[in-house]
This record gives sequence, C-alpha cells and structure tokens, in this order.
Amino acid sequence: MKSRRILVFVLLLIATGATLSFGQWRWWLGSYPEVDSTPLDKLAYWLVLVDLESQDDKIKDDLVNRFQHELGRGWSPIGNASQPQSDSTQSLVERNIDELTRHWFYTRSAEFHRLSVNEQIAFLSAQLTAVMSWADIHRQVYARQPSESGEGVNQFALFDQVDQWVMDADIEQQPDLQQSMRCAVLYWLCTEDLLTQDIKMRQELAERLAAAFAGDGVSNGMNLELNLGHQERLQSNAFALVEVWLLSRAVEYVKLPQGEREPYLDIQVGTVMSWELDKVLLQDNPTKASTADSIAQLTKLLGNLTVWADRAPLPHRAAYQLLARELQVYAVKKLLNL
Repeated sequence: MKSRRILVFVLLLIATGATLSFGQWRWWLGSYPEVDSTPLDKLAYWLVLVDLESQDDKIKDDLVNRFQHELGRGWSPIGNASQPQSDSTQSLVERNIDELTRHWFYTRSAEFHRLSVNEQIAFLSAQLTAVMSWADIHRQVYARQPSESGEGVNQFALFDQVDQWVMDADIEQQPDLQQSMRCAVLYWLCTEDLLTQDIKMRQELAERLAAAFAGDGVSNGMNLELNLGHQERLQSNAFALVEVWLLSRAVEYVKLPQGEREPYLDIQVGTVMSWELDKVLLQDNPTKASTADSIAQLTKLLGNLTVWADRAPLPHRAAYQLLARELQVYAVKKLLNL
C-alpha cells in the first residue's frame, strides 16, 4: 500500500514537472517560506500555488501587509496580463485575490475604529492608495477571464464585493464595517477630482452612492476632521455627482405620463434631501445643520440647474432642460404651499 502511494506521488511529480520549476516544488508540496522573507520575484507564488482560504489569519495578515507595502513601491503580482493561464490556475488566483482583499477590508476596518479622530485622516489616505491598487489587481485578474457577454470588466466589481462582505460579516460587525466604508468614501470624495472622470463613469458612481446613502444621510455617524481644501473639493464633487444623477432622472422623467410626473418629483426631491448634503458641505460642525441650511443647499442646487441642463449631452439636453424648468416650478410651489 505504501509503495502504491509512493508510485502515485512520483507520477504526480512527473505530470506536474512540465509546468513547475525546481523552485516551485517546495510550494507545491506545501513547504512555504515566511511571508516577510519571500523574495520579491517569488511573492506572487502565494497567489498561484497556495490556496489562501485554507491558511490561518497570521499568514493572511502578513500577506496583506507585505502586498500593500510592495504595491506602494510599484510592484505588481500579475505580470504580463497577456500570458495564458490554465483554468485551474486562473480560478485559484481569483479566489486568492478575493480572499486577501476581503481580509484587508476586515482588518483595516477594525484598525480604523481603534484610532482617535485626529489619526483617521492619515490612515484613510494610506488605505485609499492601497484600495486603488487592490482594485487595479482585481481588474487585471478578472480581465484574463473571457467574458461570456463580451463586455469589459466591471470597474466597480471590487466595490460590489465589499458590499457583499459587509452583509456576510457577523451582524454585530456590520455597523462598524458600514461606517468605515462610508468614511473612506467621504474622504475619497474630499480628495479626488471627479470632473476628470468621463460622464458615464460619474453617472454610475452617482447611482451607486445614491443607493448607498438613500434615507441615511451621507455624513451619518461620521466625524472626520476635514480641512478647508477637503470641504471645497467635497462640494465640487457633490455638485458634479448631483448634476449627472439628475441627467439620469431627466431621461426617466420625459418618458412618464403627465399625471405621474409630480409624484416622481416628490420622490426624487425627497431622495436628494435625505442625503443631507448641508451637513456634509458645512464648513464647521455638521451637527449644527438646520432646516435653513437644507433649504440653502437645495436653493444652490436649483440655481445650478440651468447651467447643468444647457451643457448636458445633446441627445438628452432637451429632457434635462424640461426637468430643470419643472423642478424650479415645483420648488416654488412647495415654498408657497400651493
């Protein structure tokens, strides 16, 4: 019996010998080096030769930290995206990237909540750099897998997974995970210039953020120490997102029968008000926001409607101009209680 197992093992070695180098044998046999002592040119072996779901949290912690450090120095574990991979290797790499990214999200969220308020901004800055690297790796990995629909890789696929990871977490962990994710999104909106993104990207981002913050306020539970530059960038981005969000609403609005249009406006204005943008955009303490602040922000948004409508993409410009006019009439009627 023992000799038979040895024979099977030898046959497996011969079968895999064509694809594994001498340096990869120890990995295939389950003899791994310490993560910190793994040579940089072998670091990607952890993705292609090891099932990370079966490894303990200590190894995952070490890998997340090592990968984040090396990614920040320009390293990529993917290599040439055009190189073919076997189906089994591709599947393993996908699972491992998902596992490491999930572990990164859980551990960094826990770390965020252990920090004082004045430490959180610096921490978020470092983690946003990291998440962009993880998202880029995620896109590269899944770009290797042919799409049955023929469509490209979803730019927001990683962030869809983050939403799922929140739901998969223990119920008592979910509020902290949601809050850390909201803080990260808010800080990103304070630092990224969304006007450099194409309109399609902004539209999709606006829809996702609108769904994420629906009925719960953009700043709910957040107390980040934002400076004046952050506030100015946030206001610019908030208006940029509302502009394209209203473009999508205009396309819907013109298709409605006349009798359904005012109820539709009720819903959409209620949605905008639920975001509580006044709390986010106030320069001082957001807890001091009042009804007057909400009206002031809504008035400012309405004041931009004509400009936004006039520069809307030509195929939808007439629809946007119609929505702008009717929103302005709607606002006057509500203010006068007509």
